[in-house]
Order: sequence, then C-alpha cells, then structure tokens
Amino acid sequence: MKLTIEDLANEVNKSLSDLKSEDKRFSNNLSPRRIRDYISKGMLDKPFKDGRNIFFTELHVQKLIALREVQSEGISEENIKKIGRAHVWTP
Repeated sequence: MKLTIEDLANEVNKSLSDLKSEDKRFSNNLSPRRIRDYISKGMLDKPFKDGRNIFFTELHVQKLIALREVQSEGISEENIKKIGRAHVWTP
C-alpha cells in the first residue's frame, strides 16, 4: 500500500477518531504538517521515494497510531524521543 501524506493523515485520523485524552493540548486531528514535524524530529521514519514521488506505507500508519496513543496518555515528545533512542520500538 502506497499512501500520500494526506492519505496517511486520513488513515490515522480514522483509526483514532475515538481516542480521548485528558491533556487539553492533545488534538485528535493529525495534519500533514504535524506528520512532517514528527519526521523532522526523528519520531517517524522518512517516507519512501519513487522517482520524484514520496509515499508512506502501512508501517507508517501503525507507528503514527502508536505514537499518538502514547501522546494521548500525556507522555511528552522529549520522553518519546528518549525511549526511541534507547531502543527501536514498533507497534
């Protein structure tokens, strides 16, 4: 499955539509801009390239869902990055 960044955001948003958080700063709506931010911070793998096109896969969907679930529990991005450096995590 090859997804554009917009398709990736839509897939994750559908999967997490019922996710609730006590953290008022947490938003259920994941945008392409936020996905780019996660990539630039090293919290999400870079997309694959096919010529001039980039695409995401099901693995990106699963990792983003796991990342968003952890964030909804109030774990900060800094702590998530520390965990990520300690070991490679997969959903």
